[in-house]
Amino acid sequence: MKTVENEKYIGDWLSVVQRSVGALDFGVVQIIVHDSKVVQIERTEKVRFDGRQNKVKSEMEVEK
Repeated sequence: MKTVENEKYIGDWLSVVQRSVGALDFGVVQIIVHDSKVVQIERTEKVRFDGRQNKVKSEMEVEK
């Protein structure tokens, strides 16, 4: 059964996941679940070096 509270809960963590994925060029987003509830979201970003241009695209450049 869907409730307004449940929809808000899903919307809250889903928007965090969407922002986390959208801000990554390379990396992992993990969703941690406890008792059927999302309790934590972890984002690990990998920084890749482009040898041709010697550029580093960091998290600071990606976030707006």
